[in-house]
Amino acid sequence: MTVKKTVVIIGVNGKTRTALANELAKAGYRLLVAGSDPTQYSRLYRYIKTNIPDAEIEEVACEKEACWEADMIVLAISRNAFPELVEKVKEVSTQKTVLCLSDDKTGNYFPFSEAQEIQQLLPFSKVVAAFNNGLSPEMLIAGDDKESVQQVAAIVEAAGYEPIVAECLSTIKTL
Repeated sequence: MTVKKTVVIIGVNGKTRTALANELAKAGYRLLVAGSDPTQYSRLYRYIKTNIPDAEIEEVACEKEACWEADMIVLAISRNAFPELVEKVKEVSTQKTVLCLSDDKTGNYFPFSEAQEIQQLLPFSKVVAAFNNGLSPEMLIAGDDKESVQQVAAIVEAAGYEPIVAECLSTIKTL
């Protein structure tokens, strides 16, 4: 029997976040949606259940609990929210892929410098940054763990983006 991989998606609405969640649900991943604003993650939950009625998706009020259950953590949160969230999930994110997702050309989400900072705050996690400027189909991806980067690239491609794998997160220049 194959065990389903579990992915938690934490954060605000965004085209990329929704596309990734949709593709993960289609691929049979178990999804958890969480965040500080229940209306935001409830909206994603309803969208997925409407489009993929048999999707295994659950709303979880506590980000730490959701991250504890997950194999991969997707962060689509604003810059000012990440220090508090990272502190909450630090002890349950060890050896997990943490995807810092940005799809906003205005810089409201993670540029690579914040992903680098998260990697320092979560030294035993595998942080991968993915950035789309909202204008092109390309998604720039960087991370220090090759297996995690490949996993994210495959998900990004399935969501309709063209993954462009950059250099290691630890050496990439700040956007």
